[in-house]
Amino acid sequence: MRHIEEHKTLKHALLKSGMAFCVFLTGCANEPVESVGQQNISVRAEQYNQSISQLSRVIEKNPQNARAYYERGLVYYANGNYEMAWQDVRTAQGLGYNVPAEFLRLLSEAQQAEK
Repeated sequence: MRHIEEHKTLKHALLKSGMAFCVFLTGCANEPVESVGQQNISVRAEQYNQSISQLSRVIEKNPQNARAYYERGLVYYANGNYEMAWQDVRTAQGLGYNVPAEFLRLLSEAQQAEK
């Protein structure tokens, strides 16, 4: 039971940190992050499918946007789709994004618990 509560608390912390980061980035010029910021608003409302669609559009426009892959991976994780989360996390890492080790640990544990 403790693991489940730790899992939920960290999941929410990760999603909130992503939101803060995206709000910060919306003031930066070179990244198409407006949709990423909107994605976080949707996650707060737990509208996972809408969030995934928004991030997929960002990725379609800029397939090199590692942050968008990471954000979409967070949404897949929050929705319990760990396989898709891993795919996006690996893509983000391949594009040079530094995925937090704690998130990788949680994702791994969640996928193992599912089996």
